[in-house]
Amino acid sequence: MQTIIETLSGEPALLVGTILGALGILGGATIAVSAIISDSWRKVRQVEELNAIKMQMLERGMTAEDIVKVISASPRRKWQEHVIKAWGQWDGCSHGKRARQAAV
Repeated sequence: MQTIIETLSGEPALLVGTILGALGILGGATIAVSAIISDSWRKVRQVEELNAIKMQMLERGMTAEDIVKVISASPRRKWQEHVIKAWGQWDGCSHGKRARQAAV
């Protein structure tokens, strides 16, 4: 450890390069972690929103089949596919069967 410190303190260009390299690695790691956290947070918020819509539909007295029809009629996004598959498995609707077949 002492020799590393002596070498870096003796050569300023090497010290600057080491500091910049370490900052680059830390910056890249920070960006990667931030991207993962923000993507996960976005998915959580989307599922919460979809669940709130479903709860409102249930409060209005809609049946599970009606809810699946409404959800499947809306433009699908990748984040909705797993929800539609789960609902299809839950109530046995034909859309869920098609989604499972398409996934294979």
